Amino acid sequence: MKGCDWWMLYVDGAYNPKGSRAGITLERSRDISLKQSLFDFKTSYNQVEYEALIVGIKLEKEVEVKKIRCRNDSKLITSQVNGDFQAKDT
Repeated sequence: MKGCDWWMLYVDGAYNPKGSRAGITLERSRDISLKQSLFDFKTSYNQVEYEALIVGIKLEKEVEVKKIRCRNDSKLITSQVNGDFQAKDT
């Protein structure tokens, strides 16, 4: 898979106090699609979105993706990653 053109990384997290979930899809031009899921892990609402993104980034590094675009439904996470919002330490 080395040297492929643009890839898309789709990440989504779902928060639940009893156990959160995350789904990750990494695909290239619909000819290659890799999917990964995380189930029932403890985290906060925003952390679940970050966990999904981190797993997606690890997956893209594993397959040596060079060019990537990411889609996420969390405005907070997207804005922090793009540098539009600052992350706060709590």
